[in-house]
Amino acid sequence: EAVTSTEANPGADAILVSVGNYPLTNGQLSVTQDLEVSRVGAGSATISGDDASRIFNVSGAGTDLSLRFLTLKDGRVSGAGPSFGGAIRGGTGTTITIASTSVSDSEASADSDARGGAIYTDGALTIGLASGSLTGSAITANSASTTVGGSAQGGAVAVGATGSLTVGSRTTISGNTATQSGGGIYNAGVLNVTSSTISGNTAGTFGGGI
Repeated sequence: EAVTSTEANPGADAILVSVGNYPLTNGQLSVTQDLEVSRVGAGSATISGDDASRIFNVSGAGTDLSLRFLTLKDGRVSGAGPSFGGAIRGGTGTTITIASTSVSDSEASADSDARGGAIYTDGALTIGLASGSLTGSAITANSASTTVGGSAQGGAVAVGATGSLTVGSRTTISGNTATQSGGGIYNAGVLNVTSSTISGNTAGTFGGGI
């Protein structure tokens, strides 16, 4: 409801999320203007797709989404057609920042074209530390899969040709799978990785890690 409310009012917005569990009951959250979502207080603030929907869909050139100190899990997109971004999808020209946040147990699955079990973007994506924090981000136990062959890329993260990915300090990308390429990361754009751990990812054909 908070995201829907901010979308109804033009201009940048910020939402503080209290500790607790927040399963989505009405499908994905659409973001078309600048938004920062942050946990407030000690503990875990978990936003779940409930294995029924993507969590965030970010669109519109110039739109920025920043997620801080959150847990995202159980996002899912599936179907006969292309399925991109199990938990988060970013369109061309968008900017997404994942700071001291975890994204896990999410899936993109399709008959023939699935990309980004956790995150897919055609824009700019940064994964790393929130300012003042020593806890990095973690992208774990996500998958991209196809049911009748075809292309499944980026078990954790997939980046399109117009996109870029910066993986910053203390980030962990592990335990992700893709049935074809890039168990951890599939990148068709620009990639920068610094002081991060990419391990224990698997792919059926090429690039277990990247």
